[in-house]
Amino acid sequence: MKLLGVDVCKLLWFYRPDSKVAEHQREVVRSLVRECAEFSLPLDAGVEVPWMLLSAGVGYEAFKTQVEIACRAGGSGFMAGRSIWRDAASTHDPKQRASAAKDAADRLSELAAVTRRHGRPFAPKLEGKDFIIGVPRRANRPLAAAIRTRRSARRRPR
Repeated sequence: MKLLGVDVCKLLWFYRPDSKVAEHQREVVRSLVRECAEFSLPLDAGVEVPWMLLSAGVGYEAFKTQVEIACRAGGSGFMAGRSIWRDAASTHDPKQRASAAKDAADRLSELAAVTRRHGRPFAPKLEGKDFIIGVPRRANRPLAAAIRTRRSARRRPR
């Protein structure tokens, strides 16, 4: 692709792991990754803004693997619905729904841990002096003083 002059490419196609062409599609992606490595191109070459992976409704385990791959390649996070909540939304039995909701919460925690471990931070981490400089001046005061200031401002006649 790079030899054709492509700077950025988005591959999007319908994928079903049980289809006749699924293995061919996976091989296309593997080939693309190999070519990027061959030309020393990171998967996110040319992307200067944070980006994330969309779940597209794939199963949870596959999505978890995809999130790790994306984060290792420079991604900052994920957006998901069905990959996380499908089981909870597809049952009417209260016990099954409660169990599935717990599983969904656990999945979110797992994905967040993968993102924190491998992803590119969306914003720089601020600590110490940098944090104080980055926080608005009003927020630097102790909470009680900020509350007193707000209360007295409301009482002043206009």
